[in-house]
Amino acid sequence: MGDESQPNRTNPAAPSATWRERKKATTRATIAAAAFDLVRDQGPEALTAEAIAERAGVSRRTFFNYFPSVDAAVAGSVESLLDDLTEMLSDRPADEPIWDTIEALMTGPHGTAIVERVAVLGATADRSRLANHLARDHAEAFVGWLTSWLTARLAAPATGTDSVTGAAGSPSRTVADRAPVADPSTPHQSSSPDPDLYAATLAGSVVAAAEAALRLWLERTGGTVTSTSLSTYQDLFAQALTLVRAGFERHAP
Repeated sequence: MGDESQPNRTNPAAPSATWRERKKATTRATIAAAAFDLVRDQGPEALTAEAIAERAGVSRRTFFNYFPSVDAAVAGSVESLLDDLTEMLSDRPADEPIWDTIEALMTGPHGTAIVERVAVLGATADRSRLANHLARDHAEAFVGWLTSWLTARLAAPATGTDSVTGAAGSPSRTVADRAPVADPSTPHQSSSPDPDLYAATLAGSVVAAAEAALRLWLERTGGTVTSTSLSTYQDLFAQALTLVRAGFERHAP
């Protein structure tokens, strides 16, 4: 019996501290989500600390306890989305081809959240300086996040049946080590692409594909955001990724 009560006597504050941390994380996520919800439902010009706090069901003072500004709250919503995407990617097979992972990310349920953000901000970016600013911030955050993930992925040891040793389930060379042999007919091509350059270029190209699809989507839908129009945009985005992949896949690390 003494052993059962010992944890509470040794560290009675531990359970409540953990609960407080969870509660703070939940409140922060709720405020961040409310910031984007406000942009989506009322437009970026409706963003104020008071409006976000009301939407989140907290006081103005609580809002500023978690975020120093409205921009920071919107950035927090981006961080939450990227955290979700990171978790999703961690569940993908370690030896899955990078482009398969990218397409699964962008065209699946998680991609819907990205598509919605791009569409919502893109639909008003040409007539709202704030929306334009938020769109740029989103793009920069996504490029930075995807570049970091790709860089780590390319440096990580692959598993499964190694193309060199033939050993199943054992670590093989890194993904970057398995770069293709250079095509002698292609001028200025090195023996293998620089992994950091590959990661940065690929991440930038994914965003460029999203922007190309967005321009066409705006022309065809007038920027009206509905479930049907978002499906159209996601389809255009998927097609754009397919076009980009045709060039990248040939020389993938």
